[in-house]
Amino acid sequence: MRQLYYLLFYKLYRLGTINRKKDDASFGAGLLIGFFSVAWIIFFLAAINLYDDTPGILYILALLISIPANIIFIMRKRNYEQIISEMESKKLPLLYHISVYLLLAWTFIGIAFL
Repeated sequence: MRQLYYLLFYKLYRLGTINRKKDDASFGAGLLIGFFSVAWIIFFLAAINLYDDTPGILYILALLISIPANIIFIMRKRNYEQIISEMESKKLPLLYHISVYLLLAWTFIGIAFL
């Protein structure tokens, strides 16, 4: 699970470095992962028809906890440099890459239809 998290961060970081510096791209990747993690929970609850039964304040609390927690984890002690160097030097199975791309596709499809 940690490798998937790192790979997701690395993919979003590489996308962010197209027009940003390393610090800004890693901050943006942490922000997106924090938002996406709550969005995935919402999509899952919507898929099993529990979205309407859950109070909206729980989603807000999850966002308020998830986004800063991801940013702090990635930015503390320049942890993003360790993740980047690990992902650049490590070969991960193709299944991990497919899983990350499917997760991102599911996110954008879910945002479009929710």
